[in-house]
Amino acid sequence: MTKVIWTLFILALAEIVRSEVNKKVYSRAFSYLAVNGKKRESITNDNLRGINYRPLSKNCSCVLKLADFWYSVATDLFGGCMAFVNHGCPEKFDYIIENHKCFSMQAAARTWQASRSLCNNFLSSHPVVIESSNENLAVRFYSISVVKEFTQCSLTGFPNTFVIWTGSYITYVNNKRTSFLWAPYPTQSKPVTFTNWIPGEPNSPTDYTDYCVCYGLTADYFGWNDNYCKLNFCTVCEIDLDL
Repeated sequence: MTKVIWTLFILALAEIVRSEVNKKVYSRAFSYLAVNGKKRESITNDNLRGINYRPLSKNCSCVLKLADFWYSVATDLFGGCMAFVNHGCPEKFDYIIENHKCFSMQAAARTWQASRSLCNNFLSSHPVVIESSNENLAVRFYSISVVKEFTQCSLTGFPNTFVIWTGSYITYVNNKRTSFLWAPYPTQSKPVTFTNWIPGEPNSPTDYTDYCVCYGLTADYFGWNDNYCKLNFCTVCEIDLDL
């Protein structure tokens, strides 16, 4: 009898642990992009990665999680609607509900190597890796929204520009030039597939020097450029989230 009771106890404890592991914690949904420069409570008209709750009717609507999708956000909380999301983005980062991204702007200019080291040492994050047009938009709109003064991130001699480093560069292996690579960590790399080059770019010479990819975010300098890795730009650190 004692053995049976002990077995039942172990099974009950395992079920409690399993339920705790599967429990999801939801928090209020905010947008950094819907209103420039402001963090606003948001809903997405039943198109949200989480739960929309309407207090008046006391009902909830759950929305499927979709990969590489742009959620249309509204800040007019009609009918008292409240939105909640579960995302896994740490408190020191900003969750971008529109594209399910986890970013943190580092608005101090550094070289490409220093920027990558900064991100890698910041909760094991990395400079942004951009693999679709939606991700490209998310990085741009987020950066412009959270940085109030562009001058610390501008291209030298062009104060109205706003430039950040991405996690991409081009290098040489056995004296042979590679394609452009995403290298979010020193020991990881993969080919760049999606691109958003400024007209005329990339144009770095084959001179056995590494060149790194920066991203111009303003209308008069918008797109990617391969540039000297020793230049100083700001960067956006990213933490990869599960779907």
